[in-house]
Parts: sequence; structure tokens; C-alpha cells
Amino acid sequence: MKTLQNLTKRGLATLLALALCVGTMSLPAMAAELDSQEQDEGSFTVEFVAVDEDDKEEDKEDETPTEEEDSDQTADESTEQEPSEEPEEESEEIPEFPSEGTEEEKQDWFQENVDRPEQSPSVDTTPGTPEDIPETPEVPETPETPVDPETPENPETPVDPETPENPEAPVDPENPEAPVVPETPETPETPVVPENPETPVVPETPSTSEEPTNWKVFWNDETKSYELTFEIDEDAEGDQTIDLTKALELLNKYAQDIENVEKPVKPLEPSGVSAEDMEKYETEKAEFDAFYNEEIIPFVIMANDENFVKNHTLEEIVEEFNYWSWMHGIEASIPVKPEGSVDKDSPEYADYLKELEAYEKALEEYKRQENANLLQPGDIRKFAIYLTSKSGHTYKYKDGSFTLATPDLSGKPDLNPDDIKGFDGQLLPSGDNGYAGREETYNVSSGLKPLQDLLTGANIPQDELYQHKSFEDLLEWVATHDKFGGIAALEEVTKALGATYTKDEGNYHFEGLADGVRNYLVKYYSEKDGKVYKDLDEVFAQSNTARKDLSHTDNQGTAGKENWTIEGEKIEVTYGPNFLYNNFYQNLLSFLYGDAEDIDKMLGGQTGMQTDSMHPEFDHADWNSMLEELGLDYSVVLEQYMAHQKAWEAANDYFKQLLEDGLSVKDATAKAFTMAINVDGGLTSNSWQSSKWGWYNSIQLEQMDIDFSLDKVDQNGELITSDETEFKVWYIDKVKDENGEERSVQMYCQMEEDGTYVWVEDSSAVVRTSGGKLEIDYTLMKDIVYYLQESKAPEGYSADTTVYVITDQETYDQLAASESTVLDKDGNLVADFQFIGGTKENGTDGAYEDKNGAVSWSVKFVNAEAEVPVIPEEPEKPEVPEEPKDPEDPEDPDPDDSEDPDPDPDPDPDPDPEPTPDPDPELPDEEVPLTDVPEEEILDEEVPLAEKPEELEEVELPEEEVPLADVPKTGDISAMWYVMGALSAFGLALLSLVGKRKDETV
Repeated sequence: MKTLQNLTKRGLATLLALALCVGTMSLPAMAAELDSQEQDEGSFTVEFVAVDEDDKEEDKEDETPTEEEDSDQTADESTEQEPSEEPEEESEEIPEFPSEGTEEEKQDWFQENVDRPEQSPSVDTTPGTPEDIPETPEVPETPETPVDPETPENPETPVDPETPENPEAPVDPENPEAPVVPETPETPETPVVPENPETPVVPETPSTSEEPTNWKVFWNDETKSYELTFEIDEDAEGDQTIDLTKALELLNKYAQDIENVEKPVKPLEPSGVSAEDMEKYETEKAEFDAFYNEEIIPFVIMANDENFVKNHTLEEIVEEFNYWSWMHGIEASIPVKPEGSVDKDSPEYADYLKELEAYEKALEEYKRQENANLLQPGDIRKFAIYLTSKSGHTYKYKDGSFTLATPDLSGKPDLNPDDIKGFDGQLLPSGDNGYAGREETYNVSSGLKPLQDLLTGANIPQDELYQHKSFEDLLEWVATHDKFGGIAALEEVTKALGATYTKDEGNYHFEGLADGVRNYLVKYYSEKDGKVYKDLDEVFAQSNTARKDLSHTDNQGTAGKENWTIEGEKIEVTYGPNFLYNNFYQNLLSFLYGDAEDIDKMLGGQTGMQTDSMHPEFDHADWNSMLEELGLDYSVVLEQYMAHQKAWEAANDYFKQLLEDGLSVKDATAKAFTMAINVDGGLTSNSWQSSKWGWYNSIQLEQMDIDFSLDKVDQNGELITSDETEFKVWYIDKVKDENGEERSVQMYCQMEEDGTYVWVEDSSAVVRTSGGKLEIDYTLMKDIVYYLQESKAPEGYSADTTVYVITDQETYDQLAASESTVLDKDGNLVADFQFIGGTKENGTDGAYEDKNGAVSWSVKFVNAEAEVPVIPEEPEKPEVPEEPKDPEDPEDPDPDDSEDPDPDPDPDPDPDPEPTPDPDPELPDEEVPLTDVPEEEILDEEVPLAEKPEELEEVELPEEEVPLADVPKTGDISAMWYVMGALSAFGLALLSLVGKRKDETV
């Protein structure tokens, strides 16, 4: 019956738990849906300005797009995230990337296995180091979503009653056609409503009072890196997602805020000239400049040509104008700036130098902020990222959670009517700036890496490769000039290509040169990629290496290279409108993660500062082209991370090591790492001019600590509130001694005075229940096996000495199978141990709950009432034998006539010795009083002995020690009584015999 009741209770509890789980799962899903409506994917973009080294000065004016272009692109890139689904309890292992598969198979893999989780709401991002994090101000309690008083209560989706069909754009009751944004209390900015309500644009998240306004802390001039901190809030629960894309978002915000910064003004150098004279000069110069541009320049060009103006100085141009003064009747003179004496040792000049220094520093910061999100080919940006926590929980890196991927472009299918997909399977929005919209054609030139290596290997100088418009011209020039290789170089190249040549009248003629180049490239890239390509079209369609070489500036850097021919034809390849997207993420954009020192070594030394953006330049500016110099045997381009190749494995291992000891509020310093970003300089050509790109990057931190609670209950499930309850909680740690030898150490849980728990080696440490409850929070970790054993039960209950294992079911099953790894509190092997989550009649009933990584483990520890021992009735004490009375003096017998009334007091001194007494002597006639042997069990009491009668004192007994029998143990005294009885009988017989002899002697 009791078993049936228990089963019924457990079944109801299970149903209730399932109901609660279903209820709680719907809340995060709803929250994710609401949060996704507020996320602006457009903020996850950065503008890369691609400028060839040959055209830097020419294209410099195009580096910064207009404000209109910037806003248009941001609008194009804004997307609405799909609500994230509730993560499964057990994540499936990600399948291996199909490196040898088709493009469709690769696209499907990316679509199925790349996830972009949203940042945890309890993680704040702050520019600067942890020391710069402002204190969180106290904010008065306000409703999360302001609701119109007339709006019916609906906590899930507050909707204006008059506009139920458009919850995203509330309508003013007085003007239904004009969408209005409800006022949000305690926010300094109000989101701007889009002009077109049919195409809503998610407004930028308004800044809060917690965001610092001093962006200077964001740039560290010593490390030449931007700094930001991710801080986990003190109320955080469960696993946390750290969105590293915030680095890009903050970089964009930093650059955009330049609109609110006044550009520094250079101070005037003291000239020693009076203000009146300087003002007069400025007026004259302004008049002259106007006359020069309006009169002098046009006249000189008319009298000569445009080249005269380009090739002569200002003074020469004015002189030429005055030469013709007889014609136009005017002579011009260049104003002369007045000069004065300046005392550079004066206080005034010292003040000027200070102002000039401050100006130069301010200008440097202004330029850096203005160009923070503007990357040119070869640019590198470094981020020093700090991870801190105010939460009492302990976090570790969640293995396999590192994500680096292209930005999520879902939600834009209407912008891609042609269904153009990128390499990652995403539909690409139509238009320019890095997405679908235009094709790219590339021509094979002598700068293509395989051909360049072949030609330079034949001792042809690299600079000579680019001086000819055809392959034949190059080879003929080489053959006729020994300093460029001569005939030997010509024969080496043609042999490698399988081509032939003839010479007549000093001219060379080639056959099979174009086909030879094609075959040579197919063989080269087949060996390079480790696969067999059937022709050059397949090479350029499938080989990422070939695509990278085609777009390299060595192959496409100038118009001359683009027009290079072989036997009168071009070898070209045209890529579709997804080429820019694919090539950028597969070849140009690269990432490195690691400790600051390691990253600096990989970047090389600083070679200078960019004059326009004031960012540092480094030795290694082309990561995807310099893998060997970086010491890498794998690419660090974004696609390699995204496909979980070696770059991803290296980053995943690094974060595991970084957070191996856990992250918690107890850490004295933050966990810091460096992230560096590079746009390959050699591979980036003008195709990417003024285009914008983004990415997604995150890691997840797993909450490691377990909220462990235990209730002491009786067999009826009632709480035992007695505090007289103690437990031993311990785990086995591995430590190394001075000799480096590893040994096992028992670490015991102990509660401090402030209520916190610590681990000590003191084996006497215990934890105690309070009011029948034991709560150990923030102390037990998921990845450690703990043991629990009751050491003191409540009064009136039996102690359960079973060793219980606190761990997950899988680990416990392994322990149970090993039968030799569970140690008790004293370090001895335990045979009788059980799983704390199991259930038994007189043991524990454990409930394990994992809610997004926040694990709670509640245990009902059952104590059975102690069996009251049956106390036997106190046995009757055996009657103590009465102390024998002194025997009465025997009456004098009647005197015998024959006897001498006065016997001689001295008997015969040497009587004949009595013969050995008969072993069965005759006992006296009188009854010998004996003590009855009690039937009950007699305690080990000292047995009293009767005193010897006084009249026997005249008998001279031997002075030997009388042997006594040992007293038997309690409960086994029958033999003792027999022995005592026999001794008593023997003694009495002896006394009787002696008495008779006395009588006979008398």
C-alpha cells in the first residue's frame, strides 16, 4: 500500500514538473521574439575602403562615402532576426564539413549547422578596461513596456486598441494616419518612426545613462588597440552568450559620434606682426587669390596652353601675366606676408607650443575616431576584450560554442528576387556594397601566382613581367636579352608549358602557348588543392585558391594586366553576382584570437602610423597571403572558422584554456584576450571600393555551479526541523607535491561565519542543516564528483551511513561500473554508495533541474525513526548468602572414665603422619548450608566468600596461596558456581576431617 502511494505521489510530481517546464519554455521563446524586433542588424556592418597601392592618391577622395550613402546602406542592411528556438537539452554533435562536397552540399551544411545566438540580456558591454566600468545607477522601478491607460492588459503584446492590425506602429487617436511611437520613460532618446509604415525599420537602441560618454577610454594608445569589457550582471542566471560582434557595433558608434565632436583648430604661431598688419595682409591676399583665379589663370592659358599652368610656379605665372600687361593694362603683384621678430624663449611662445601639442593630439584622436570603422587593404584592428562578472556564479567556456560567421541576412528574401545564394547558403540582397548585384571578370596575366613563380624561377625579374601586354612579347624580350634570362629562360618556360617556338628573321613564333598555360594551371591547382580538376573552367569555379590568386593585385592591379593576352586572346573567367560576397569572406576578412603577446608576435613589428586614420601599420598586413610567415599551416579567414576547420579548432581550444579555472566575482583580475582583424592588402582590389561588410562573432559561457538543497524528512515526508544534523561533503582533488608527484587529497566543505562555503583539508569539517534544510549555493561544480554522507542524525532517528554521489547520471554509471573509485571521508574505498538522484525507501529522493544551464538539485533525505531497544527487566539480585555464624562451642561431652580429665597439653611432637586422605572422605553428619544458584543471568559481581570460623584458628594450615577460579564473563557464570560449590564442599570436608582427628587426639 505504501509503495502504491509513493508511486502515485511521484507520478503527480512528474506531471507537475512537466507542466512547469512547458510553461517556462514559452517565456524565453516569447522574449526572444520581442528582442529580435529591437535588434538592428545594420549596426553590425563596417565600411572597408579598398584602394590599390597604385591608385591610392587618385582614389583618396572616394574613401569616405557621403552621409546619404551611409544611411542608405544602413537601411539596406537592417534585418529582423527570427526568434531563436529554445535550445535542446542535449546538443547534437556538429557533423564534419563536406570539404570535398559540391557547392550545394556546403551551402546546406552552413544553413543547418551555423547558429547565431543572441547576447544574454544580463551581459553588459562597456568600452574600456574593467576599471573604467561605471557604477550602475539606481533606476526607479518602471514597467518594462509602457502601456496606454486605455489599452487592455496584455503582458505579451501591448497593442493600441484602435490599431490592432499594426502593433509595431501605434497610432495617435487624434490622427489615425500618422504613426506615433509611445513615449518611453527614463530614456534620453526617442526612437524615430520610419516614414513608410509598410516597411518598418527597427530603430537604434537608445543609449542609457549607464553608457559612458567619454570614448577616450575605448582606445589604448600603449597597446594600439580598442578596449571593451563584457560584464555579467549580478542577477544573471544560467548560461551566458557573449556577443563579440559588439566590438564592431561600438566601433561603428564611435565613428558615427564624430558628428558631435568639434574638429580641432590649429593655433596661430606668434609672428611678431601686429594684428592690424596681419589683417591688412589677409585682405590683400584674399583679393589677389580671387583675381588670380578669375583673371590671371584664364589669360595665361589663352596666351599659352593648359600645360603652362601645370608646369610653372605661382611667381612664373604672375610674371607671364604681367608680360602681357601692355595688352590688358594691368600688372599684378603677389602680397607679401609681413614678418616680425619672434622671441621663441618668451612665455607667449611657450604657451603656443603647449597649445600646438594639444592640438596635434586632439587632431590625431579626431582622425582616428573619424576613420575607426574605415579599413583599407592591409589594415589591422586590434581589440583587447575583458570578461568580468558581478554574479556569484562560476562560468566556464562552453566547449564548441565559438561562432564566427557571416551576418544573418534572413528576413530579406524580398530584396533578392533572383534567389542568388552566397557560399553559406544565404539569400543575398540585390544591389551593390558586397552583396548580389554585379558580375566580376578576371583576366589571367603574368602576375597570376603559378605563372609568376614559373617566370621568376627562370631568372626573369619580377618587375619585367608587367612591362608587356602579351605573353609572346615577354618571352621574345627575355630571349633577346641575357640579363633577363636569355634563351635558357625561354626554353625553361616553354618546356614547362609544353609549348614550342620558332625563329625567323629575328622574330619568334609560338605554338601551343595558350593551351599550355591552361594545362599548367589545371595541374598546379589540382596539386595545390589535393583534388583533380578536369579543366580550367572547373578550377576557377571550384578552387578558392585560384579565385584568391585571380583577385590578387599582382594579377589584376593595373589596366595593363587586365588586357594581357596569350596568342592574341585573353584567358578570362566571369564570376556571378555572388562573387564579391563569397570572395570577401573566403579570402579577405581574417581573424586571430589569443593572448596579447602572442597576437603581437603574429602581427610583427609596428612599421608606422597611417596619416589619414592614425591607426598603426604592422609588418604582416596580408594574413591570407602570409600564412607561412605567420607560422600557420591553416587559413584564418572567416570561412575557415565558419566551416569548423583548423582555425576554429584553435580558437575553441584557446577559449577552453582561457576559462579553464572559471570566471566568477572572486577573480581579482578580468579574463582578457585579444582579437585582431585584417583585410588582406594583396588580395583586395578596387572591386570592394566603398563597400560595407559585417560579421557575427560570439562565445557562450556555461554556468558551472549547482544550487544544491537538501531537506531532512521523515518516512512520511515531514520536515525534520531539528538542527542536530550534520553531513560530510567532500571531493577528491589531485595535487602535486614538491617532487611533482601527484597525490589525492580529500577536500571537505565547511561553512564560514558569513554563510559562505569553502573547501578545506580538515577532515573534521561538516555542514549542518538549519531548520531541517541544507542549502549549498555557488559551491558545487558540474564537472566535479562530490560525495555526501550523514555523520549525525536528528535525535530520535537513525543515521544513514550510505555514501551518496553528487554528479550527473553518466558519470555515476561509470563510477558504479568501476567499483574502485569511490572513497569515503577518510579516504577508504566504499562499496556501499548510491546516486543522490536515485530513490530508495530509506534513502534520498533527488530532483535534478537544468534551466538554460542553471542547475538546481533538490534532495529529500529520509531518516527512519531509530528503533527503541527493548530494555530487559532488571534481574533480581541473587540473595547474598548470609555470613556464616561462628559455630557454637560444642558442649563438653561427658567425661569418659577412661580418659584423663587433664590431658597432657603437649601431644606427641612427632606423630606419625596421617595417611593420604581418602578422596571420598566421609562428610560430617550435619547438613552443610549451600547457597542456591540463581536461575537468572547474574552480572559480573564479586562473589562474596564466607569468613573462616574462629575455632579453626588453632589448625595450622599450609601457607600456600589458595588458587581461585577466574570470574567468567557476564551471561556465562554457571561453571563458576559449580566450581565454587565443589571448592566449598572440599573445604567443609577438610574441616570435618581435621575436627575428627582433633577429637581422636584428645
